Amino acid sequence: MYPEIDKEIGIIYPSIKKIAKQEKARIIPTGAYALNALGLSTQVPMRVVFLTDGTPRMINIEGKASINFKKTAPKYLSFKSKLVSLMVFALREIGENKATAEQLAQIKKLLQNEKQEIIINDLALTPAWVKNSILKLLQDE
Repeated sequence: MYPEIDKEIGIIYPSIKKIAKQEKARIIPTGAYALNALGLSTQVPMRVVFLTDGTPRMINIEGKASINFKKTAPKYLSFKSKLVSLMVFALREIGENKATAEQLAQIKKLLQNEKQEIIINDLALTPAWVKNSILKLLQDE
């Protein structure tokens, strides 16, 4: 895939979804990207990591940013809810018992937008401490 050149905007790089689609690979964002996507951090990551069942590789974007596709176990790509998967990887990035009250409040608010059956199903794919953290937020409703 090659970037497109727009006369007004300049260079337009292919989207991450377009790259994944071309390779017929599933992807899931992790780390700082997940934190930012959920509004848990204002940090915009320059090095984005996606877990994939496709070819692991690193894509550099003109030395400004990079996208790392890391091979992962199929279970991490089995989430039914994109929201829950983002929460899981965001909490893993923050660390066990390290989330602030504001971050937990934001996660609790976002959980209200998802069906409880889907959340419970997806929590079976997570580490025990992440599962317990999210279940505690659900019980506090």
